[in-house]
Amino acid sequence: MDLTFWKDAWAAFMATPVLILSIAFVAGAAAWWLRGAIDRGRIEALTERLHLARDKEKKFDTKFEELVRKVSTLIEQVESHPNKSPVVTDTGMALDSAKFARYELLEALSRNKFADF
Repeated sequence: MDLTFWKDAWAAFMATPVLILSIAFVAGAAAWWLRGAIDRGRIEALTERLHLARDKEKKFDTKFEELVRKVSTLIEQVESHPNKSPVVTDTGMALDSAKFARYELLEALSRNKFADF
């Protein structure tokens, strides 16, 4: 691309500026529309992933609360039994560990909730 090419290109542009600007506008509008269509599809896919993650979290919370109730019931049954064993304290510690792990998981998820965006 030497100087004569640019001179010829400038002369062509000056001869038909409306045509060249119209083509440039149409190309820009098409690119803008395509970008919007691609982004819209990506946003829909990410929204679907978010809904699935929320559903999984609800199921996890439901099962976790059910597990906590069952373990609490078992602890109460074992504590009410006259022959207590060290299993009670181990089970209580395991329950506390599970609660802490759930808390840590929720914290990690909330810190990274926009990591995919």
